[in-house]
Amino acid sequence: MKLLSRFFVATFLVAGSLVAQEQFVGKWAGSTETVDDTNVHRYERHTIELKMENGKLVGGQVGRNGNSSPIEVQVDGNKVNLYRFLPAEGGEPLRWKLELKDGKLVGLYQCTHNNPAKWQYDRSGAITLAKEVAAAPAAK
Repeated sequence: MKLLSRFFVATFLVAGSLVAQEQFVGKWAGSTETVDDTNVHRYERHTIELKMENGKLVGGQVGRNGNSSPIEVQVDGNKVNLYRFLPAEGGEPLRWKLELKDGKLVGLYQCTHNNPAKWQYDRSGAITLAKEVAAAPAAK
């Protein structure tokens, strides 16, 4: 009997986790104003696509050309952390620390650099991403 009840509890927890992750599925877009240590302001547009693959939430950052680059995704309830590493010129880790609030992902975007000789200033800023609505198919 204990084994059966443990099975049901484990099944419930896994199902609850998958439902929690489903709320993040979709294409999210928004902008951020980042400020670095020298008070330089940059305005950046972000498009993130999250989807379920094999029962796991995976993501990609969509570039201006429409191509997607993989992002590491970590989910904890209504919070999601996204990580991407750009290897160019010494390395540039990107991080989005977001929380789902009122149907939007809100939080902090950070860009740090691993090569201080090349890049002196890290930048961060508040970000809000809204889920993009898929266009309806054209009527014939």
